[in-house]
Amino acid sequence: MTALRPPVPLLLARSARVVPVSGPGRTWAMEPKFDGWRSALFMPVGVLQSRRNNDLADRFPEIVEAASQVGDVVLDGEIVALRDGRLDFGALTSAPRARAAAGISVYFVVFDLLAEAEFDLRVEPYRVRREQLEQLFTGIEPPLQLAPSTTDRQAALAWMRPEMSTIGIEGVVAKLVDAPYRAGRT
Repeated sequence: MTALRPPVPLLLARSARVVPVSGPGRTWAMEPKFDGWRSALFMPVGVLQSRRNNDLADRFPEIVEAASQVGDVVLDGEIVALRDGRLDFGALTSAPRARAAAGISVYFVVFDLLAEAEFDLRVEPYRVRREQLEQLFTGIEPPLQLAPSTTDRQAALAWMRPEMSTIGIEGVVAKLVDAPYRAGRT
């Protein structure tokens, strides 16, 4: 049985003007910030919790169904809709049948592992959670998608180029690799 039950407060990004620089004792990992709906997926109970604690499972059954392959976990991520090669935030409000008819694909882009079986992993450093998440995602297929992550600041800055916003990447989320998961704005 999973160590966490919904609702769980989520870590939320705080806006900053610059991408941080790693230094002695402070290593940053960076991920693209996608234009979507922030949520946590609780498996095997099949709850897709929004950041406002609503259950979105009925709105995104394809995500919950695909998550049956990952086992007894709690995943933190972003629900995104893809239309014509671009993220379409507005398409997230469409019903599943309407999305399918319009050729809209929905993905759950996962960037953190909060719990696995009876272990609450939020106390572990990000680097440990990320390593376990990468192992978990070996062989996992869409609509579940592992978010890219890098400690290379130059690679992260590439996600900030203006043309990236036209495909739905809003910026970069930076996390200290040795920090635990802290709910709220950080």
